[in-house]
Amino acid sequence: MQRWLRATALMLMMASGLAADLDREKAVAEKITKNLKEGEAVWLEAEGGQFFGVFSKGTADKSKGAALLLHDLGGNPDEPGIISALRSQFSRGGWTTLSIQLPLLVPDAAQAAYGATLEEGKKRIAAGVNYLKGQGKLPIVLIGDGFGAALGLLWTASDEKPPVAGLAGVSLRDLDGVEPPQQLLEALGKMTLPLLDIFGGLDGEALYRSAKRAEAARKAKKPSYTQIKVEGADRDFTGMDDILAKRVRGWAEKVLKGASVP
Repeated sequence: MQRWLRATALMLMMASGLAADLDREKAVAEKITKNLKEGEAVWLEAEGGQFFGVFSKGTADKSKGAALLLHDLGGNPDEPGIISALRSQFSRGGWTTLSIQLPLLVPDAAQAAYGATLEEGKKRIAAGVNYLKGQGKLPIVLIGDGFGAALGLLWTASDEKPPVAGLAGVSLRDLDGVEPPQQLLEALGKMTLPLLDIFGGLDGEALYRSAKRAEAARKAKKPSYTQIKVEGADRDFTGMDDILAKRVRGWAEKVLKGASVP
């Protein structure tokens, strides 16, 4: 019965033209705002609809750059683990950060159902980039976890001159089963920006998929594609978020040395 109700709710949202479960997103935003210890709760707008984010100014006298963070499937802007750790450590390292809420569906919705949220998610990324542009002339990098990394790849690949300096994909996942089908390897071939593909050495799925991405980058002659396997790390970098943050920040700072502000 519960599965039927969830499926019915999902179909009604799709029929309305808006895939996201806005009531669920509002509840998540209220909970995060109540317990937020670092950063500021903000609301952004994309295509007439509002969505939640957590914004932080870099703690240094002058921000090194700006990072837009994209959480994994069904997550949130302060998701414990990868996103929360990167948001905090980038901010403390002198970066301005914005972590946004990507569209949420009803609880337990399968990855395949999230295909209906892809276009909405891309619009939120664009709105997040515009928000960061309003904070000053800072070069921007995208940092995505899992599904968020895949969405960031699709968004950057859809623009010949995307207004960001690069994309870091942590534990990047293929979008198996989503409709319409998405070809990440094809998107990787179209991408014109530096891409960091970083994953844990204990993440079996990533090990299998990463070989195909490396081969696609080689065939497409993408010298700006960087792949890093962190030995001993699992899919979520459990207990190793300091190492993850150090690797991603090192890559981002290197990218920004040659970046211009669009």
